[in-house]
Amino acid sequence: MLIIYGMEQCPHCRRCKGEFDAKGIEYQFIDISRLENLKAFLKLRDTDPAFDGIRGTGQVGIPALLLEDGTVRRDWQAYLDENGSAVQADVAEDVPEGQACSLDGTGC
Repeated sequence: MLIIYGMEQCPHCRRCKGEFDAKGIEYQFIDISRLENLKAFLKLRDTDPAFDGIRGTGQVGIPALLLEDGTVRRDWQAYLDENGSAVQADVAEDVPEGQACSLDGTGC
């Protein structure tokens, strides 16, 4: 099953979940605010090439998709475009300035 790593407090993760729900795509959401989940996510983030571009930038790297074949995808919107149903989701959530997960408040 598809896994989404994220946090309930993250506005980008909430939007991701909302769009997956609206399109009827099954997934398991793993909230990394729990310590045991955070450890598993950090191991993935520190070793998978999908995160190469964010290491050292202050970004967390969520939401992140772990596909059944072990592939990690960070662009969940592109994944939905490629794999989502024809249902149009209208779950846009504006992210107020400074409310993202990164240290500088610009991304997750």
